[in-house]
Amino acid sequence: MTDPRLIRFLARHGATGFFAGLAALLGLVWTDVGRIGTLMAGSEVGWLGYLMLAAGFGFTGAAVGMGVAIMNMGRDR
Repeated sequence: MTDPRLIRFLARHGATGFFAGLAALLGLVWTDVGRIGTLMAGSEVGWLGYLMLAAGFGFTGAAVGMGVAIMNMGRDR
């Protein structure tokens, strides 16, 4: 059986990482680092490009958030 506390723990940290990834993407696009904002604005696919970038950044952030949370589980504070 799976402990529901572990699922909530991972979901909470995954959601935090997901939104942190989206915030990082927003910062990169807004400040036009590496001309990514300009490239996305002139893209032929329009909003689909933004959606694909958001999914990539979001899921990577979620994986990092859950990984960091799991690695810190055994630490005594």
